[in-house]
Amino acid sequence: KTLNIPQRTFGIDYDCNCFVKDGHPFRYISGSIHYSRVPRYYWKDRLLKMKMAGLDAIQTYVPWNYHEPQMGVYDFSGDRDLEYFLQLASETGLLVILRAGPYICAEWDMGGLPAWLLEKESIVLRSSDSDYLTAVEKWMGVLLPKMKPHLYQNGGPIIMVQVENEYGSYFACDYDYLRSLLKIFRQHLGDEVVLFTTDGASQFHLKCGALQGLYATVDFIFPIFFFFVFVASYMCYSLKHNSFTIFIDYFFLTSFSYDYDAPLSEAGDLTEKYFALREVIGMVSILIIFRMNFTAFSVLQVGTVVEVLDRLSPSGPVKSTYPLTFVQLKQVWIPLLSISQSFCQVYLNNPPLYDCSYVQQGVLERDKSLMINITGNAGANLDILVENMGRVNFGRFNNDFKVRRNFKMNMTCWIAQKDAALTVMTCVVAHSPLVFFKTFPINRTSSILTSGSMVFLTGHGQIWINGFNLGRYWPARGPQLTLFVPRNILVSSVPNNITVLELEHSPCSTHLCEIEFVDKPIINATTQYENDAPPLFVRDVWLSYL
Repeated sequence: KTLNIPQRTFGIDYDCNCFVKDGHPFRYISGSIHYSRVPRYYWKDRLLKMKMAGLDAIQTYVPWNYHEPQMGVYDFSGDRDLEYFLQLASETGLLVILRAGPYICAEWDMGGLPAWLLEKESIVLRSSDSDYLTAVEKWMGVLLPKMKPHLYQNGGPIIMVQVENEYGSYFACDYDYLRSLLKIFRQHLGDEVVLFTTDGASQFHLKCGALQGLYATVDFIFPIFFFFVFVASYMCYSLKHNSFTIFIDYFFLTSFSYDYDAPLSEAGDLTEKYFALREVIGMVSILIIFRMNFTAFSVLQVGTVVEVLDRLSPSGPVKSTYPLTFVQLKQVWIPLLSISQSFCQVYLNNPPLYDCSYVQQGVLERDKSLMINITGNAGANLDILVENMGRVNFGRFNNDFKVRRNFKMNMTCWIAQKDAALTVMTCVVAHSPLVFFKTFPINRTSSILTSGSMVFLTGHGQIWINGFNLGRYWPARGPQLTLFVPRNILVSSVPNNITVLELEHSPCSTHLCEIEFVDKPIINATTQYENDAPPLFVRDVWLSYL
């Protein structure tokens, strides 16, 4: 006997002003989760909590540079296994809105575009430039065929796919580019899937961001302190009047060095916002899991950056007459939050008393301090320590080469390659930045292994536990004082190790530095910022008017 299985369909009925799923009007509420910012270990937990909040769907970005860190080298394994993430979403009962790029913004390094594109310096990003489009076509030829089996009509969870992102805010306004993308997406995904664009909520942004054949949606920004009442009120209005679908971007958003005080915290805790929104949606309550307040301990100073340079850069230095860009050094991937700047410390060592007269001359920082006057003796060595803090992720300066130009002197530098999050440019030696290290055991019965914790530091630097980069700590700049420690990186069978790279100054004594594990995130620490801090915003609460 032949079974009559109804066809799965999803589309838009403009006459009835609604989405249509399997032939029936459909309204849904979605929340944002960025799989690339959440360890695979936590995917199922976070998706279940989003489902229990009453969400029907999730939306997620696909960062191109996360999957193709080097030209032609693709990685969809482990934390990058997007298809497994989609499978988990489907098994959890969540539909998916896929924001496929190629540009995504998302406060992600270079907006998701791979920095190796800049190896051709004349390239025009996000345009119909032939070099750029060739790379996009090749990438989409890899990504989209992987996504096609996961489309809703093919039995998967994906109901909509976004093309580009907020293109109306970009200076190029290249309709041929959008038409080319539309052709590529249709070629690989077919004509049935709903393709859409997202832009700012104004005619100005829609002028260059919208395109016939693509469903146009808008987003907007509002202060985070309005989040609690504002979103809940709009959800009530939406559910009562059935007038539009609201997508709550950053309903859930967790990452390392990227805590937006969302309803689901970075550590997966359910906040007051979570319960308020869930109450609006009408779901039942579930319990909060509390984490253990882990004790503080001291770490030992290993040495300066230069003293451990051989371990940081086992391949040795790259010699160059002039400073090179990060792209030229093949440092194309910075897996941290992009805040569009670099931080340089400048040192001078005057002969003949090199070790005694080694003094920091100042700090260079984008949009803050661009020039330093240095006076030294003949034969002095100039050292520059550069912390790459991410490439521009939004706007016309997306082609961020990460280079310091206009040195008013000739010099020969050794540029040492190391971890992608940091590149050291040095001629001789640097004594200020310090490396700390400590091993610590965890009892197998400890609740920290079942719930995770937060780590608290002061100063400015990077921290690793068991080789896993937790991110950048810099409480003077905020907005957070703590970094989330995933439980899956901790072990009880052998001692765990923690490494701290302090770039500016150690707040502790010469040889000891204390690190504290705490049970709650501490955020919004912006009061010590030297300049007037901008207001903190929740981005992209997304209203899709039908």
